Amino acid sequence: MTAKKRKRKTNIKKSKKSAGGKKYFFGTGSKWLFRLAAFFVILYLVLGAVVSPELLQRDLKDKYGKVAGAVSVSALVRGLPKKPVVMASSGCDGAYPYIDLDWADDLGVDTFDVYRDGALLVAGLAASSYRDNNASNAAVYSYSVAAHGPAGDNQSDTVTAQATECYTPPPPPPPVDISSLVISGIDVTNFQCCPKINKKNPVFSGTTNVAGARVAVGIQSGKRSVISTFSANQNGCWSWKSRTKLSKGLKTFYLTIIDPNDASRVASTSFQFKIAKRKMSEKTLTKCMGGAILDDIIAEIHPFFVDRLFSLAVKNQNRVIHSGETLGFSLLRFPGGYSPPDGASYQLEIIDQRGNSVYKEERKPNERGKGEDLGINEKISPGEYKLIAKYSGENLDIGAEDNFEVKEKPLLVLGSGYEITYRQILSNLGWAALFSLGLMGIFLFLLFFEYHLVKRGFFEVSGSDLKERGMID
Repeated sequence: MTAKKRKRKTNIKKSKKSAGGKKYFFGTGSKWLFRLAAFFVILYLVLGAVVSPELLQRDLKDKYGKVAGAVSVSALVRGLPKKPVVMASSGCDGAYPYIDLDWADDLGVDTFDVYRDGALLVAGLAASSYRDNNASNAAVYSYSVAAHGPAGDNQSDTVTAQATECYTPPPPPPPVDISSLVISGIDVTNFQCCPKINKKNPVFSGTTNVAGARVAVGIQSGKRSVISTFSANQNGCWSWKSRTKLSKGLKTFYLTIIDPNDASRVASTSFQFKIAKRKMSEKTLTKCMGGAILDDIIAEIHPFFVDRLFSLAVKNQNRVIHSGETLGFSLLRFPGGYSPPDGASYQLEIIDQRGNSVYKEERKPNERGKGEDLGINEKISPGEYKLIAKYSGENLDIGAEDNFEVKEKPLLVLGSGYEITYRQILSNLGWAALFSLGLMGIFLFLLFFEYHLVKRGFFEVSGSDLKERGMID
């Protein structure tokens, strides 16, 4: 063999050695990527198993459903209410500003809900217009309307309106106004006769011009009375459902609204309704329209409530409790209010947003003004709840309610009140592992593709091409 051919073979061996070295480099990289991904997966599984196996199982289920694929479901929705187009205008009623809202009628709508600044303002509205009398001079508000029909709901776009500057000197606060009353979807203010409902636990709701007002409601049913106290929301909107089943027949409903910051601002009213076997017919409803059955609004606590009220208040800051912490509350009597008999016990109950009871307990009352506490079980999921205290006597069911929120216990609390929970950490670790696996998959694909190109190029240059050119035997 000539020296020239030996030199060419030596160069070919070096080329093979170089190619082999490149394959070894990519093999080493993939091993380290496998190890990194395995570390993340093991850390994610171990931390999840230690902190909360149920949370880990739910998190894996959610990720599997998102990563494994998607399921397409086709559905045809018929008769959805039209999207309300809301028009807003402002004006003055003497010295007080108001904002009028108006939108088109829709035959496919049963009721409307009006929201102000994202919070419920009035619910169960049958008309396609509403006047907001609880407005401040030159204040800017945002409104939206939700339409509810047999086939579903539809929400309007948000409109902004500025109240008119109606006065120069600040007048005294307006009298307490009870602007609307609804019983199980029936607008009571539009009836002359008694609305009949076929529910033994009717739902009452309404709106007042007092933000966060204390509301006292009561029902007289024969010899038995049902009484409860609670708070309206920031827009003066309130809702209450009787926890006691009512018998059929004629009932009297009593309502008192009290300003929590000024006890002299108070209003009371009452009306009658019937519990019936069937709903009211359209013919009967038509006959009842056109007038109000509400008694004259009086600026004092209704006599029905005298000596029969007490108040329940959650003491935790901002009414927020973390899972496993203690819920502090107090039962306070109104001046001259109800005092249970000696040895009597009351029922303590927690209700979720769907109206389901998640906790019940019988307790003996503490001394007047003394606070009480209740441990919140970690099994109670985060969300908004209602705490209810109720005494039951021979002819009296008297209760009080207050709202609170349960949040997941944080692992870390950072500045500005920002919290990091176990769920967030576990979820982020899971996504980090999935992201690493995705990168590894891309890397392996590129590695295989490059190996294929190198092998193909090596075969063509070192084999057929060199032999054809007579460079090798």
